[in-house]
Amino acid sequence: MDYKKIISEITSLEKKEILLNKNMKIQHIFKSKNKNYSQKDKRDFLDLWNEYIELFLEIEKLIKKTKYRKFYIFKNYSKLILQRYLLRLYFYILQELLVIFWEDERFIRQLIKENSQYNYWRFSMFVYKPKHINIYNIPSFLLIPYKIILDKNVINHIAVRKFINNPISRVRTDSSNIYFHCKQTTDKWIFKIMRVIWNFIAHIRFSKRTKWLISDKNLNKYLDIAKSWDILLTRWNWNATNISIPGFWKHMSLYMWTWKKLMYDFWCKKLDKNLHYIIESTSDWVILKPIQELTKHNDYLWVIRSTFSVDKRKRVVEKALKQIWKGYDYIFNFYSDDSLVCSELVLKSYSKEDNKDEGFNIELENIWMWVTFPPNNIMKVLNNQNHKKKPKLVPCFFIDSIEKTQKNFVSWDNALLKSWDRSRFSFLLK
Repeated sequence: MDYKKIISEITSLEKKEILLNKNMKIQHIFKSKNKNYSQKDKRDFLDLWNEYIELFLEIEKLIKKTKYRKFYIFKNYSKLILQRYLLRLYFYILQELLVIFWEDERFIRQLIKENSQYNYWRFSMFVYKPKHINIYNIPSFLLIPYKIILDKNVINHIAVRKFINNPISRVRTDSSNIYFHCKQTTDKWIFKIMRVIWNFIAHIRFSKRTKWLISDKNLNKYLDIAKSWDILLTRWNWNATNISIPGFWKHMSLYMWTWKKLMYDFWCKKLDKNLHYIIESTSDWVILKPIQELTKHNDYLWVIRSTFSVDKRKRVVEKALKQIWKGYDYIFNFYSDDSLVCSELVLKSYSKEDNKDEGFNIELENIWMWVTFPPNNIMKVLNNQNHKKKPKLVPCFFIDSIEKTQKNFVSWDNALLKSWDRSRFSFLLK
């Protein structure tokens, strides 16, 4: 075996690891406030992760090349030392990543899982193979007497020589790794259970009322001033989901446009030419549907309009349309881009492409075991805006209703801004 070549490769890997570690520590994704990750932050991290993949695979290749045969201890001693050192390097890189990821580890694991062919779990478990643990944990005092038979290229490598002489800490089980593996397995079952539960709850009504309160007359008043990219918040009374979802407003969607405009800009086919369309995440998937299908099953409508540039608004619509046919996220996990809840669809469409891009900051909440954003919390975004600057979001239309008289009306007073503080329980409404 050409030990000189292997030592040269190890030296190259060590230099690469130092550079990658330095670049990983300055990634913007670990500096995001309120876990509001921009698209550029995600792309930059994934590009760097691909370089880590190459590093891990190169080390694994060398570990296989230095395979140790226990029946030839004298002949393979140099291989044993090199493989033990490579395993130590591998383990060290994992520990460094664990420290860097820290509070963001849950999100990072999800991001890697959905965007890379190599899962973080695959690399973090490699060093825990029994054969690797046995080699890694050989006491140093048993190896030192055999230094005289080491290949000179091996013993001349300063780091390897220090590694031989100094005892090393033994491999410790990565409790974080085990936790996330168990959680990933558990989440699969919870997802299936929650899908059954939420579909069951969604069909529970506390009233025999079959007519919802938003009238076509008032809806048309909004359509006369509607703009693509408008954020729509809706609510219907006497529905069981009102109890389980925090706040007064329960659902969020995006107004898109008429068939003619969508066809011209985005080539959306098979749509009715006479209807206006919204995009929303339903209990099945993300779909385009007529706005009348939304309002005929709701009692309240609140419209919020952004003041971003035309270019940003167009990108919002484009990003939303790319999500069509994605599934519904029954565990309300904002870290996942594979499936979306209603507020997730809207907010990720409005997310920043990079740190200089337009967009609004959101504050995620821990609800049960997951990180999410209830539709009612959009009021926090409105209240937290810098009033000295041009507001990013502006309330522009409100269809209110009275349960007792079953009437609806367009409201322009403070009831709009106060509506978010109303009780979530329908039977308490006046």
